[in-house]
Amino acid sequence: MRLYKRGKKYWFELVFEGKRYQKPTGHTNEVEAAGAASAFRTALANCNFGIIERKPVPSFNEAMKAFLDWSKTEHKEHPATYKRYKTSSKPLLACLKFKGKAIDEITPAMIEDYKAHRGRQSGKKTKRPIKPATINSELACLKVMYFHALKDPHDFRNPVSEIAFLPENNEQDRVLTFVEQQKYLSAAGATLKDIAGIILETGMRPEEVYRIRIENVFPDQSYLFNPFGKTKAAKRKVQLNAAAWRSSPSA
Repeated sequence: MRLYKRGKKYWFELVFEGKRYQKPTGHTNEVEAAGAASAFRTALANCNFGIIERKPVPSFNEAMKAFLDWSKTEHKEHPATYKRYKTSSKPLLACLKFKGKAIDEITPAMIEDYKAHRGRQSGKKTKRPIKPATINSELACLKVMYFHALKDPHDFRNPVSEIAFLPENNEQDRVLTFVEQQKYLSAAGATLKDIAGIILETGMRPEEVYRIRIENVFPDQSYLFNPFGKTKAAKRKVQLNAAAWRSSPSA
């Protein structure tokens, strides 16, 4: 049994019959805290579960199924969220280290092994190494699954909380040279040339340019308004210089 402080009060941690318990004592005095921890251990030994009510710990597959069922309803208005969790759950459910285990038996070390194993794999379709962002999505799914399971009282912590996510260096920025720009513009048709002109002059994303309508363009003030996007920053005014203006829908 171990006593330690969180803030001003003592907590204790002990293992009893293979289960780890981590609880606050409610005391600032070390002696009183030790007494409370000992009383808790005695109550466990005497099968006095009135102090803590524990529900049966689900298996990994059971917990994941319950989480996905919850997500399907909870994220009904945002189906992409559920779809992302569903996709991320597949390699987790296929992991042999997790199969047949209760979720309190899965350790941070096992999750680290999973992370390393996925990093050595390649995508079935792309045949390319799996990207860190994909592995992080799977770890995020696992972490949220544990948080969902821990809504019921259990005596273990979320093991994913101890796992460091991978750095996502997926950006492959490359600035076109002036010669490359001219080659593309000279070969592109009228529509593609206009789209490329706006992108080059304003820095807008291709999907933003594709959705521009006449009513979004304000010639008197030389700007267009992008009304789309999930954030306030995405919905913005974009000033048009002379070159961009010639490529805009109202030109």
